[in-house]
Amino acid sequence: MPLDPLHAIEKIEKSLVETKRPVSISRLAKKTGLHYTTVRRYVTLLESVKKMPEIEIIKGEGITLVRTEKDFSKLSSTERKAVIKSYFPELSIEEKVLVRLLERDSTSESGAISIKKDKTIKSLLKAEIIKETKDDKVYLSGIGYKIAKGAKDIYGR
Repeated sequence: MPLDPLHAIEKIEKSLVETKRPVSISRLAKKTGLHYTTVRRYVTLLESVKKMPEIEIIKGEGITLVRTEKDFSKLSSTERKAVIKSYFPELSIEEKVLVRLLERDSTSESGAISIKKDKTIKSLLKAEIIKETKDDKVYLSGIGYKIAKGAKDIYGR
């Protein structure tokens, strides 16, 4: 009867945990009762798995890719967007305001628009993400423009 891969990996893992120090493939094979070649192949497999994408198995739905890279800055733009959308599925109220100003081309004083000064608008003004004209109209600051462009790019709004 062929060796069950899961059983072999569990034996190797248990042996490594019990040993708590570096051990040769020969010694590991002897300790687990597995053939030297089997141990070498599974150890190589375990080493490769560390470099593979992380997946999650969701009962009734299937397998989904969770993460392909541990360093966010090394992810492709598509992967970064997917990560952001998975943690933040909707735009925040502030981002919605910024995207709306961008869509209305309120990117300079000449394109400023009138908008009710609620708590969100006051917060954005205080943070200098939007600016206010002398006649109480608002428009995106430089940083506000960048945030709005990023949000629009990620969420496609």
